[in-house]
Amino acid sequence: MSLNFYQTCPTIDQGIAECKDIIENYLDDMVNDINPALYCAEKGKDKNNIVDSFRDMMYNDIEHIFESVRETNVQMREVADDQIRNLEYEVDEISSELENLKIEYEQAQKQIINLEIDGEGIFNEF
Repeated sequence: MSLNFYQTCPTIDQGIAECKDIIENYLDDMVNDINPALYCAEKGKDKNNIVDSFRDMMYNDIEHIFESVRETNVQMREVADDQIRNLEYEVDEISSELENLKIEYEQAQKQIINLEIDGEGIFNEF
């Protein structure tokens, strides 16, 4: 058995895409505020290239943060899987011990019955 939890990589990938969009929107607004002339039709391509270039540079500087989250998730899954395996082992041991106790209990019950029968025999002799 292993950790029964959905895969988180798609969620992290979605977060990465959202982060890139946020960065791009801020840069787009900043370029417009600094140089509105770049928004005219003939300069629009230059503006897009500038925004895309800076977005990619910024993301490259923060990408390690997302990858650290991804690696942490992998490590958490491994630890959870180990813990689950250990618990399964403990359950197996406890189940085995319970079965042994049941057998001992049944044997003790039989001994009690035998002692009661033997005790009745002794009292019948008198």
